[in-house]
Amino acid sequence: MKHKNPDHRKGSGLRLLSISNDPSDKLGFVRFQGWQIVRDFFNYLRRNVVYFALVMALGGGVIFWFQQWREPFRESEKISSLIRSLESRRPTEVTPGKWECAVGWTCTLHANSLDAYQSDVTSMRQFREELSSKLDGPVSMETIHWIWDSYAILCRGGANYQRRFRPQMMEAIDRTP
Repeated sequence: MKHKNPDHRKGSGLRLLSISNDPSDKLGFVRFQGWQIVRDFFNYLRRNVVYFALVMALGGGVIFWFQQWREPFRESEKISSLIRSLESRRPTEVTPGKWECAVGWTCTLHANSLDAYQSDVTSMRQFREELSSKLDGPVSMETIHWIWDSYAILCRGGANYQRRFRPQMMEAIDRTP
């Protein structure tokens, strides 16, 4: 098929000017096609509005799902950050070595037993708020024991991890100067 416009090439994009082959054209054989572009654009939108709406709905659904999927991970990170904040808050009655050992074991408890995607987000949020309020006051070894006890309730892996490793933590703390 031969095009009327000799400068038209397939895939060349939008054209604002076209050359007319009509010798009676008063504009010197050049014609402005801006309005045609606007009409073509709206015709394109009208033909593809269903596809555009479908893509937007699916994109919005994916974004919503991703935000819901990330929420447990965010809660887990906030809890981890609160536990790590204990490193710099050693009570005076506990030696630096013992406190470092206790906080290290507690960080390991969090990393190995709290599976963010198998735990209830509401329970995680409630535990984080309780932990945050406990950390507003003075901390002690009782704070560490409270965290370990809470993990036994908070997550499935917490009770098993506590049964297997809490005695080892206590032995390691007792051996540490």
